[in-house]
Amino acid sequence: MAGWSAYVFGIAWALGQKLPEVEGLTETSADLSRAFGLDIFVESDVPVGAGLSSSAAIECAVAVALSDLWSLDVTRPFLASVGQLAENKAVGAPTGIMDQSASSSGAPTPPSSSTVAASTPRSSTSASPGPISSSS
Repeated sequence: MAGWSAYVFGIAWALGQKLPEVEGLTETSADLSRAFGLDIFVESDVPVGAGLSSSAAIECAVAVALSDLWSLDVTRPFLASVGQLAENKAVGAPTGIMDQSASSSGAPTPPSSSTVAASTPRSSTSASPGPISSSS
């Protein structure tokens, strides 16, 4: 398997490898042979190679989706470790866990008032902001 599909399939494989390590899961809960199949369509606006860890983003998105779909009772840090295992073994990239940890721990942030204000067109009568001072 090559390309981006290795990241997706790698997550399913890594879940099967790591689930038996989770304390409190019964043997039946850790057995993915009972998990049903799925079709995955990935669409993203994360630029490839832009330093935003597109690989960790897809790994964590798939890991969270599979965890929800298969009703796995696991933590986000566990899913980050699944992503790292998938990237190291299924993809063959010797990465650490920092990017997966950041991607799996993130949460959507509502737009701030400054973001909203910056995107709101100004009327011709509104005052322009003053100069930005570098002294405090």
